[in-house]
Amino acid sequence: MTNVFTATVTNYLGSLITSDKTKTEKLALAYYYCDSMYESCQPSRDLISCVLRQLLEQQRELDREQVAFDHTALHIPTSLHDRTELLQSAVKVFDKVFLIVDALDEFSEADGEREELVDTLLQLQFNANNLKLFSSSRPAPFLESKFSLPERL
Repeated sequence: MTNVFTATVTNYLGSLITSDKTKTEKLALAYYYCDSMYESCQPSRDLISCVLRQLLEQQRELDREQVAFDHTALHIPTSLHDRTELLQSAVKVFDKVFLIVDALDEFSEADGEREELVDTLLQLQFNANNLKLFSSSRPAPFLESKFSLPERL
């Protein structure tokens, strides 16, 4: 179930991006809501693909002729690394990208998926100074150790 705080942040950022005030900046918002009901079928690469698709759609809205990616490429089974590289390229198109991942504690722990996802998200944020990551979770020791920066609420 979606966290009310996360939904509020998502709605606020969505309205900010569509407002006239931000037409001088290329802003994007992508979000993913983890759900424990689908824990067994949430590989990290699918979350990255979902976020990538959202950014590609927003990129098309900015300038249909400058789309650097083809949606059909997302249907080819590729590794998490390949999809993450595509996502990093898509993030560079924007001045600022807000990425929201809700209920991270509900993401699959099987085969190290959650750890791999968290490491990928943090690496994305480290590599792209225009990416702002917002994630929510119930208290979870693993996640608390990964997100031990001052930005943690």
